[in-house]
Amino acid sequence: MTTELPCPSCGQLVMCRVSADEELTEQREKDLALSACSCPAARLDRAEKAQIAEAQDNINMLCGEGAEENSMQPIECQDVHDIMNKAAELVAKGKIFELTVKVSGCGTVKISAGTKGQIKVKRTVGFSEQLEANQKY
Repeated sequence: MTTELPCPSCGQLVMCRVSADEELTEQREKDLALSACSCPAARLDRAEKAQIAEAQDNINMLCGEGAEENSMQPIECQDVHDIMNKAAELVAKGKIFELTVKVSGCGTVKISAGTKGQIKVKRTVGFSEQLEANQKY
């Protein structure tokens, strides 16, 4: 089923698809409208979310399941992963410039903003490996 929802950024009504049995919360309505609207603020919101997801994938590649592909041991502590994923979000939103985490027995992980708007994830364990999430614009 489709429904018209106002974009929280520009106020324009946009058509959104929702399942008939889905109960829409205020936040879900905002998210749906932002995902469907073509205004600059909605496009920026989508790009920011994509950049955060890419940075979190890079964190997983260097510190999670993908670490072994980069000749590193995965970091087992979920709390550390939660902190790093939150740091990627805060860097994307411009709330922090960088965060460096020294993990017991697992080296150092640095999550930072690049000069061109990208999010850099760098892990050093005797050697370094760095991945970047493209800029959000």
